[in-house]
Amino acid sequence: MKSAKALGFIKGDVVQTEKGQGFPAILIGDAHMTTPLCEVWGFEREMGSVYSEDLVKISDEKFLELIAHYGHSKPASSVSKAAQEVINRLQRRVGC
Repeated sequence: MKSAKALGFIKGDVVQTEKGQGFPAILIGDAHMTTPLCEVWGFEREMGSVYSEDLVKISDEKFLELIAHYGHSKPASSVSKAAQEVINRLQRRVGC
């Protein structure tokens, strides 16, 4: 299995799990691993490791659409610094 970095991912990427069929997430951990840490907006908001080969990069707009689909009004804050930086970028860019 390849690391997230080998697959082109970096810390702070907005992704979707399950090869584009799962939950929206932000990569918050070491991309050198095959199971990088992500903050995930699913039925619950949580943090966990995800197999790098199951991740797909998505646009900011798709991320916001997906979190709304799972019942999250907007990603106003985060417990991780990496995800908070992405959320701040989203707030500036698309005004969420």
